[in-house]
Amino acid sequence: MKNKKALLFCGLAIAGLSMFMNTTPASASGVAVTFDTPVTHLFTDQGETIAIRGLGPNTGWVVGKTINVNDETMYQVSTSEYVKASEVTFSDNSQNNNNSGLTVHTPLQDAPIFNDETNDTDGSIAWNVPYKVNRAVINQYGFTYYQVSAHGWVMDGLVYPSTTAGNVEYSADFNPISNVIGADEVRSALEDMGCDSSALADIPDTYLQSEYVLSNYAGHDLGDLYRQVSNKYPSIGGNE
Repeated sequence: MKNKKALLFCGLAIAGLSMFMNTTPASASGVAVTFDTPVTHLFTDQGETIAIRGLGPNTGWVVGKTINVNDETMYQVSTSEYVKASEVTFSDNSQNNNNSGLTVHTPLQDAPIFNDETNDTDGSIAWNVPYKVNRAVINQYGFTYYQVSAHGWVMDGLVYPSTTAGNVEYSADFNPISNVIGADEVRSALEDMGCDSSALADIPDTYLQSEYVLSNYAGHDLGDLYRQVSNKYPSIGGNE
């Protein structure tokens, strides 16, 4: 099944190359707001779909320019990424839909910063000090991260945003905490609580690592981690 899926995507990419070659640029201004759908797909300026990246639902994106790709209007939302005009609502008012002025802070204790190059901790943000946010990213498991430095990210739930982020990028496999703890270590801890090893093996590594990091750095015990995981995956069994 995996091979068939890979071949299908290759075929779509080749079709995209042959179909979308005639582009006509034009200037634009304003904001493209995504619909209430899980993911709005991104495209190159040649009309090719960009894999495992997309925009979150009901988010606004400042538009740089528009292009016309074989009669399909597309809006530029980053340096080399575009959305289809048919999949967003365009607004001339860009003042309230980006992350300008967005900050995060932690009201109780310092919060760890995670480095997207090492995927491990890299310092922390100080207690009750606002940090400016450059980007917000959500992954396929629903965990949101805020960028507070060139390669530094903090995790939603360990910090609090000053307001709802306007631009929330969707990156399916974004996981800047993958080297904080191994997923098998989390599984082992849950097995000690009587959880089924086969059921735990079916849970994605990123999800287990993320729940552990969120629970651990929030100062919760292993019982809290168990409750979070078992609520989503009740087949693991076990007890507190």
